[in-house]
Amino acid sequence: MFYDPQSADLIFESATTKSLVPLDVTAKVQFGVELLDLLPSRFTRTGSLLHKVIPFAFRMAHRHLGRELIPLYDPTALMAVLEPELFQWSSMRGRVEHRGSLTRGAAVFDQRLRPEWPVNMEVATDTDTAEVQAAIIRSLRYAGQES
Repeated sequence: MFYDPQSADLIFESATTKSLVPLDVTAKVQFGVELLDLLPSRFTRTGSLLHKVIPFAFRMAHRHLGRELIPLYDPTALMAVLEPELFQWSSMRGRVEHRGSLTRGAAVFDQRLRPEWPVNMEVATDTDTAEVQAAIIRSLRYAGQES
């Protein structure tokens, strides 16, 4: 949202049904290097790609962040669509900041005890980390089954 906060805010403001899975929720679903043993065979198209991308992600997380675990943001967000019951949801009103020099692209939510903004989306506030991890691993197994 940083690169085009005005457009992101227009989407937030649109009359469509929206569900948002923020980074703080997706970041809870982390994997250690044992994930490498669970990837599809490197002899499949999917496995070939994942065996290049995932080790690189571990190296970069270790080198630049000093972390041994990596979150899989996009697969976690996909699980929110495929298995929404694995997430806790709250109705909120969100906007995207587009004028702030420090907050450009930041999502801002009305979380006052008495919200003043009308609700415009469902926001994931937490997740069952172990169940989402298991669902992602199951999905990886299926992704490796190519015909």
